[in-house]
Amino acid sequence: MPTKQNPFSIYDFLGYLIPGAILLLSVSGLLSIFNNQTFDYYIPDLPATYQVATFLAAAYITGHVVGIISSFSIEKSYIRLNGYPSRCFLEHNPLGTDTPKTRMEKFWDTHLKVAQLICGGILGNKSYATDALKPPIVEIINAKLKCYFSNEHKSSDLEKTIQSEYFHHIYHYCVENAPNHLSKIQNYVALYGLMRNTAFTCLIAFWLIAIESLAQISHALSAGSKLDFSAPKLIVGSAALFCFSILYLGFVKFYKRYSLEIIMAFSVTYSYKPKSHEPFLKRRLH
Repeated sequence: MPTKQNPFSIYDFLGYLIPGAILLLSVSGLLSIFNNQTFDYYIPDLPATYQVATFLAAAYITGHVVGIISSFSIEKSYIRLNGYPSRCFLEHNPLGTDTPKTRMEKFWDTHLKVAQLICGGILGNKSYATDALKPPIVEIINAKLKCYFSNEHKSSDLEKTIQSEYFHHIYHYCVENAPNHLSKIQNYVALYGLMRNTAFTCLIAFWLIAIESLAQISHALSAGSKLDFSAPKLIVGSAALFCFSILYLGFVKFYKRYSLEIIMAFSVTYSYKPKSHEPFLKRRLH
């Protein structure tokens, strides 16, 4: 039986390796500022080849941790602010219910709003909301969704099912029945994961610089010494925040493309096929 889902790809590998490496290098830079010790100080007495292998393994594992945290922070925050792209494309309850936000949710939402302002001011793209598809296309896809859930899943309340949850169902349908679209879907998943994870590491780098600068300011004020302005730190911190904003924009772009690819793959591949055990009259009606 052929494997439909590729368990490992270069996009998948880089999607974890690059963010993990950036985070480790950022921590290494912070350690060098505090006590003049870099990352390789903690893996001494090893040949250079083993040090590189150790760093790559540590970066890949760290990337997985980054991926988990970024999915619960950046991705969830984007959905809170803009809604699921799949629902927005078809105008299905885009933003959901308005529930009170926790302090942590407000914390992440603020970062994404700042990123949207930065990208809007520089690139002229002020809208991160997903535009709905054209009405005739929406009508066709909604009709297919109703047919799919009515005949394949025997859903009694079609409107409620489609308004609440349909995306994961049609995703698995496309995995099984749309092989020509599957490689593109997988690439979009890996790319939006890479953008999201790398954006998160840039944000961590920004906060590491900000916290270290605040610690120095606090120490100078408590000691009554002169405050030293560090232009390199300001430049690096600003660059980290700008990179976070651009990478977040990339995450949004590929997240939308991933969602749209699944919706369109379903719309062009699904057609109802009467089952052999269904009554003859019902099959004729279809």
